[in-house]
Amino acid sequence: MSRNEMTRLDWRAPSLLCVMCLFAYAHAYAADRYDAALAHAGRSAADLKRDPIDHPADILRLAGIKPGMHVADVLAGDGYYSELLSYLVGPQGKVFLINNEAYDHWSDNLRARLAGNRLPNVQHDTLDLDRMNLRPGSLDAVLLNSLRRMHLRCASAALCGGIAG
Repeated sequence: MSRNEMTRLDWRAPSLLCVMCLFAYAHAYAADRYDAALAHAGRSAADLKRDPIDHPADILRLAGIKPGMHVADVLAGDGYYSELLSYLVGPQGKVFLINNEAYDHWSDNLRARLAGNRLPNVQHDTLDLDRMNLRPGSLDAVLLNSLRRMHLRCASAALCGGIAG
């Protein structure tokens, strides 16, 4: 290799590295699918107002919710997180919106959220939480909304394939 060719290589390598770093930086700070779920068309004004308070993109990002997952949203109330989960797990995934009788009547927004099959991958069940009858290993994640605090761990090792947190 001649000195001229070496000089050209010496110049290209740092330039290429710089361009790669710029792309990586831009990608890291670009909106991701969690932010896209918040921006999904059709979300209610009340939900959009709630987003800056609850930071759902951060919570769901931390939970690692991915397309195709089966997720239970236990004591989901009006389904605020269930709707976001629906967008994140996509058509191949499933969201089980599980309320007891009291949580089902906590808000009128639940009926509107589920009306017209607008979230086709969300299954709503009103259950006695002591008798949920979920199959072992049937869930990838469980979100439990209790007193406005999210618990991001699997409540039962049997439900989450032996992983409890």
